[in-house]
Amino acid sequence: MKNERLLYILFRLMKKELSTYEHCMRVGKMARIMASYLHFNQEQTRSLVVGCLLHDIGKIFIPTDIITKNTGTTVEEWETMKRYPVLGANLAQKEGIHDLNIIEIIKYHRERWDGSGYPYGLRGEFIPTFARICSILDAFDDMLQDGPHRKGLSVQEAKQELWYQSRKQFDKNLVQVFLSIPLHELKTFSSFGKWREEYYG
Repeated sequence: MKNERLLYILFRLMKKELSTYEHCMRVGKMARIMASYLHFNQEQTRSLVVGCLLHDIGKIFIPTDIITKNTGTTVEEWETMKRYPVLGANLAQKEGIHDLNIIEIIKYHRERWDGSGYPYGLRGEFIPTFARICSILDAFDDMLQDGPHRKGLSVQEAKQELWYQSRKQFDKNLVQVFLSIPLHELKTFSSFGKWREEYYG
């Protein structure tokens, strides 16, 4: 995949919903750090980083009022929302992405270890490994961010929640790897909200 296509897709996401784009940037940065702790080679690292950068691109096709809705979604809205991983994978393939790891991240990052995720309800090791990694990074960043009706968790609180959700939502072994990353190695996020508060006051 040429960098121009990657930038084009990300630009479309940025124009659609800025906060989702910024979230994807943070998850992509975490992916590079996580890859080093998993001892990935260069090709594996690139696949993980690009997949995490693009994991939410299917939201380009979801109405903005559903993505940004502050109150509970209706059944119909939730069914619409659950389509975005498949829509994103289809877009990536249309744009010339043929790396299976990248496609699987986009399509399966909302699956859960216990089978309660979407879009297919995959369980355990039936969920592709790279998607399992992305789901941890995705959730971790989400927990740190303030929402309309909640304050974001601290880094330590978010780490504790990841551990609590091991073998429920996440792969326990991969969570252990993520939790082994020293906090100072995550300072690359200092320009984004919660991270600035935690590291620089």
